[in-house]
Amino acid sequence: MGFLDCFLKCFSSKPQNQVPPQLPTDSIGEEHPLSIQDELEKYLLATRFEKQVHPTIIAQWKLETGNFTSELCKKYNNFSGLKWREEMEDAEGCRKVSYTSHEGYPIDYCAFDTRENFVKGYQKFIEREVYFDAFSPEHQRTGEAYLRWIVECGFCPTEGYVEDVLALVDKDTPSDPITPDNPASDYRIGIVIGHNSSAQGATNIMGESEFNFHSRVMEKVVSKLNEDYYIKMYFRKPHVSYSRQCADIASRLDDDAIDRAYCIHFNSYDGKTQGIENLVMSNCSSNSLKMASVLAEVLHKGYGYPYRGDKGVKRITNEAGSGMLRAIQGKGIDCTLVEHCFGDNPSSKKTFGDEDNFVNLMVEGIRKAL
Repeated sequence: MGFLDCFLKCFSSKPQNQVPPQLPTDSIGEEHPLSIQDELEKYLLATRFEKQVHPTIIAQWKLETGNFTSELCKKYNNFSGLKWREEMEDAEGCRKVSYTSHEGYPIDYCAFDTRENFVKGYQKFIEREVYFDAFSPEHQRTGEAYLRWIVECGFCPTEGYVEDVLALVDKDTPSDPITPDNPASDYRIGIVIGHNSSAQGATNIMGESEFNFHSRVMEKVVSKLNEDYYIKMYFRKPHVSYSRQCADIASRLDDDAIDRAYCIHFNSYDGKTQGIENLVMSNCSSNSLKMASVLAEVLHKGYGYPYRGDKGVKRITNEAGSGMLRAIQGKGIDCTLVEHCFGDNPSSKKTFGDEDNFVNLMVEGIRKAL
């Protein structure tokens, strides 16, 4: 039985007056799943759920939506299969919609106008009397304790549900530093993926865009580093205003107390130009300069690509890339914009043809700068 079907059995309700469905303004489209997860994590910080429970709730939503791809979450910002209940009538931005299940008949579900209001609505749903003790210290001490309690109270009591959710908790969820005796472990690192799902940037010689390549490969970098550091990926949300995209990224980095940010790109020009070029603002901090120069050196030694600028580092003021760096630096965060190669040059096969080596070099370059 699918998990949506499970919800149909667990949260049936009497037919009520139906509100004509309409798409919310921030429906998902082709947005990267990690971008969606990042946004939901931010909204969870403003709820009653203890922080140690958040990764389990995120895992629950990933399971319920098939990693944020279900029709219910795309159309109605409902990431947890929440059935309509009368207590949800005064929930902010929430309305009732009729949604046809896999079994072929319509059921009343909650629809939310924004993702933020879904997160608020999820809390309100769990605040209902049926889950009366969900916010007690006993059930908020761990994510597993919380999950087992709400399942015991009737939230999708399907065999294996708890185990299936818990199996997803560590995937794509950055952990807090686990080596407190190592001063470098106190750093909080942000990886900003260049471009976005709507404007994916240049295409490399393998036919893959900057956005797609880095979304996939930098996830491996994060996975290798997140046992020693707090490290998290960030995705630009599509918007007609580039300045708005930059400001949003900077605010999210600041909200997470990130102190070092790497904006990841590759260059493209005429198929002949090559080299490493990491950008920093002309008035950048010494740490930003170190981040850029150390990574450039590691990539130079690893691939033999020539340096561009001053040993692979270019100071900028108003050139391309300055908007993002200026926004991030304005929050007091050390940062560099990485252009690790020219993706249209045949020599870049050394990068794109051996992703594991690229991952290892990026990990080395980030570690050495701490």
